[in-house]
Amino acid sequence: MNFDDEFGYQQDDNYPSMEPDVPQFIRKRAREATERGTDWHRHGAVKQQKTAARGNGARFKKRYARSRRRKYTGRSGRRLYARGLWGRTAVLCVLFFLLFAGILKAGSFLFRKSEKADSGDVTLFSDNRVKQGNKNDSNVPQWVVQDLLPLNEYSRPGTRLETVNGVVVHYVGNPESTAEQNRNYYESLAVTHETKVSSHFVIGIDGTVIQCVPLDEVAYCSNNRNDDTISIECCHKDEGGQFSRETLDSLVRLLDWLADTYDLHRGQIIRHYDVTGKECPKYYVENPKEWEAFLDKITFSP
Repeated sequence: MNFDDEFGYQQDDNYPSMEPDVPQFIRKRAREATERGTDWHRHGAVKQQKTAARGNGARFKKRYARSRRRKYTGRSGRRLYARGLWGRTAVLCVLFFLLFAGILKAGSFLFRKSEKADSGDVTLFSDNRVKQGNKNDSNVPQWVVQDLLPLNEYSRPGTRLETVNGVVVHYVGNPESTAEQNRNYYESLAVTHETKVSSHFVIGIDGTVIQCVPLDEVAYCSNNRNDDTISIECCHKDEGGQFSRETLDSLVRLLDWLADTYDLHRGQIIRHYDVTGKECPKYYVENPKEWEAFLDKITFSP
């Protein structure tokens, strides 16, 4: 047996001998660990002594590796290993559950979408525009731009228009606005909930005709005549509400087609003013003779 002269504790084969160049604080930690009856290298002294005593580096590395191997040996080590295993298992179970829930949700969405397509009611396109599959809309002239509103209770409720007994002509009341801008305003109501309004067609100042609502659905435009009429909104340049030549040409062209399709007569082409007394379309309310002259341009079935 050998004794450390400086600290007075017994050395044996279970503890490494202290080299002369080992700092005193490491010697002190080793002594305290020995007095507590524990392996002193488990409290960090090995790493510090390995740094200080380079000559015995290989031996300390070997001891440190052996201490790491003892981490998962014995009863406490097995408990540590079991905890890690259960933790990884729990994480995998959670991930599997989330994946399974996502698959179910995606399958449910695809099933509902296929049901709508099979029923022939509504088909959703990638640009979020909705096109109604019916014989009237399929016969809409090619010069009409079909940009139908998405189904919503504020501009396109999807209520069936059972019969068509007339066409109501309006003006937008917003000078210099385009047909596309008015159509987009109708669509925005689904988000803003500002009011309930829409129209089957909007005609721009340049003569562009946009269809917003299918012809077999109700549009919110003509008050108590919504349920039996088709509505047309016309853009205008100024507050006077007079239509441009391009707007008039497109309006006459559209009314010719509607009159022929639904077998309408002259008295069934009316102004919004004729329904509620509102000054709409303003120019033709203030100039009734111009309205009669306009009706003369429309071709009606005999």
